[in-house]
Amino acid sequence: MQGVSLKVRVTAPPVEGMANEALIDLLSRSLRTSRRNVCIVSGLSSRNKMIEVRGVDLESVQHLAE
Repeated sequence: MQGVSLKVRVTAPPVEGMANEALIDLLSRSLRTSRRNVCIVSGLSSRNKMIEVRGVDLESVQHLAE
């Protein structure tokens, strides 16, 4: 965690949305939820993104930072 943000690094290149797809895959697997429940709300072409994850509680997200 970095403040109230979760810092994530993916190895996929930021070309044709590959890094965004890798991020969605990583978060959906880590949070044990379907890919359709993970959505990039803003920052599609930016390093900083706002992600919405439906059906997952805050505690599960905070657990990722440990």
